[in-house]
Amino acid sequence: MTPSSPFDALRDADIVATPPPDPAFVRGLRREVEAVLAAAHPSEQIATRDERTATMTSSSSSSSSTTSTPADTNATALVPYLAVRGGTAALDWYRDGFDAVEVMRFAGDDGRVGHAELQVGDVRWYLADEYPDIGVVGPATLGNTSVSLHLSVDDVDALHARAVAAGAEDERPPSDESHGSRQSSFRDPFGHRWMLSMQLREMSIDELDAASDGFTVTEG
Repeated sequence: MTPSSPFDALRDADIVATPPPDPAFVRGLRREVEAVLAAAHPSEQIATRDERTATMTSSSSSSSSTTSTPADTNATALVPYLAVRGGTAALDWYRDGFDAVEVMRFAGDDGRVGHAELQVGDVRWYLADEYPDIGVVGPATLGNTSVSLHLSVDDVDALHARAVAAGAEDERPPSDESHGSRQSSFRDPFGHRWMLSMQLREMSIDELDAASDGFTVTEG
């Protein structure tokens, strides 16, 4: 006797145990399951298998053809990680020369700093000793640095003078710049270049363009 419904067929042990199921039976069972779900949840839209397949295919195609945007990376911070020759001495210098607070330190059995965190105001950066065996070296080993650390402060003159008095190399004394900031730069005793900056006045793109001799300023 042919079952009147796929649900009735499931109650028949002989039919349930017979592989593979008839494709028509599978389609009928799926339709009835979807109908039961829809009746049980009238306020929710239950997608059919074909609709789910179409949605997944569309999403997959869209993902493969869409270039990732910065928002997709979910980045929340970019933290400088300085490599220095003489980590303990560097931590002492940043405390004295920058009035930095040492947040934490991981010291190795060999005396080197494996990881440390420093903070000035709301700004935090990381520091570690050189580990040449894994390619971590600082300016003292490289002979120079390609990175400048730009730090916004309330008083450029005071911090610049403090750093130089503590042994930093004075590269550019504090001066008012055409772009509306007062800035200075120096190299700390471990070879890292710092640029201090404080905003004197806000300037529009047009004002910046007019004040920037030899450069064209545009808004991205």
